[in-house]
Amino acid sequence: MYGLADSTLLARRLPRALPGLHSGLWRVTVTTRIEWVAIGLGTFGEFHATDVDKPYYGWYDRTAIGNAGLTSSLWLSTTKAITDWYIDAFGKRPAQKNLLVQNASFTFREDERRILADYVGPKGVGFSNNGLYPDSNYSIVGNQSNCPYCGQHDHIVNWNSQVPIALKPTITCCAMKRRSTGAC
Repeated sequence: MYGLADSTLLARRLPRALPGLHSGLWRVTVTTRIEWVAIGLGTFGEFHATDVDKPYYGWYDRTAIGNAGLTSSLWLSTTKAITDWYIDAFGKRPAQKNLLVQNASFTFREDERRILADYVGPKGVGFSNNGLYPDSNYSIVGNQSNCPYCGQHDHIVNWNSQVPIALKPTITCCAMKRRSTGAC
């Protein structure tokens, strides 16, 4: 809990500290050997601040960060600010590089995916989705739900002709077993 409270406090202070931190510490020498830059926004470089609560393991990470003061609005403002750092460092000409965020996951609400995509997409930042399953639920929702375009891959469908897209297929346990034994 101590570390979670500290990281939440940092998230609250980060937006106010950005101008000084950015100008003083964020110096990047861009080389022509870099083709793309993955923007790590949360746990495992993905878009969620913590893993979901898993009571069967006794893990209550999401509850802890909420109790410590992190909200969806604060999380989104922090991740937008971090993305803007990367745009300033890597996304300007003449040293422009393809930037990608991984936003298949979310922290508090599924609409965080759409909100971040609608913020970074117009700025030319692309999307990387880890966990491309052949039969994922709530993958492409479109406007067919009470949370339009909040599916795990909706932003890829919506932005695929305008920004870079990277996909990481995931091999399921059945596929791995089929590869070794020929059956699931």
